[in-house]
Amino acid sequence: MRPELMGNFSRGNLHGGVIYSVLDVTGVMVALTGISNKMEKQSFEEISEKFSKIGTIDLRVDYLRPGFGKFLVSKGIILRTENKLSVTRME
Repeated sequence: MRPELMGNFSRGNLHGGVIYSVLDVTGVMVALTGISNKMEKQSFEEISEKFSKIGTIDLRVDYLRPGFGKFLVSKGIILRTENKLSVTRME
């Protein structure tokens, strides 16, 4: 938590855009894990080529409570990985 990441200075909570960004990165990392598990028999070059094309196509965030405290911790799970799409859940 740093002052420049606050969304509401009077309450001292984290900006929603920061939370969104952390969840996006978490989702990508989880998707990369799922893709690499499916591609374990392929070469490093093939895996690198696939990873270079990864991007978020949709992200929905339900803000259930404000972000207070010193740290923001996220976790993610992969729900499914297909040929061109991975679905993840992040908290």
